[in-house]
Amino acid sequence: MSPIPNEQQCLDILKAQGTTDRVMKHACTVTRLAVAIARSCGADMDLVRAGALLHDIGRSRTHGIRHGVVGEDIARSLSLPEPLVLIIRKHVGAGILPGEAAALGLPERDYIPSTVEEKIVCHADNLVDDDRYITSQASYGDFIRKGLDDAGMRMLDMHKELSRLCGRDMDEIVQELTSNAEHGPCSRYLDMRIDKWTE
Repeated sequence: MSPIPNEQQCLDILKAQGTTDRVMKHACTVTRLAVAIARSCGADMDLVRAGALLHDIGRSRTHGIRHGVVGEDIARSLSLPEPLVLIIRKHVGAGILPGEAAALGLPERDYIPSTVEEKIVCHADNLVDDDRYITSQASYGDFIRKGLDDAGMRMLDMHKELSRLCGRDMDEIVQELTSNAEHGPCSRYLDMRIDKWTE
């Protein structure tokens, strides 16, 4: 098993796969939140950072529901560590139940985040709308508008679980991030002006 790539290595992997700047900015925004949550929860920061940066690597090929599976395949082809591969596969929505996966035409696999690191990346992604942070209630509203009521409830349950584990509401972490600047390799993407993306 190869070691977990650092921030710059993850950005290099994304670029090598042809990931757009728009997706890179989204990934860096998610990473900023995921790392803050991991720090509060005592989770594996290196794994969370790499998972958050690479969670949408499949979007280098498709922006559809299959981007998690495609990302898993890319990660496996790069011999990335299994815990990182599973974060990439399980980050979509609030996890996907077996019946939902079958209805979506996804391969028969486990799509429900189970480790704290998988849950952190999945939930951080739900609290980022393109490149801006949103509250859990705003995210829930997005699920409802899409007709994904059950997934919205799973997201709120994940929010409560992580808030309990960290000893503070995840929305407080979101609020703190909106007022602090970021430094490091991702800062280039976080500072970039990008029009809203469409699938």
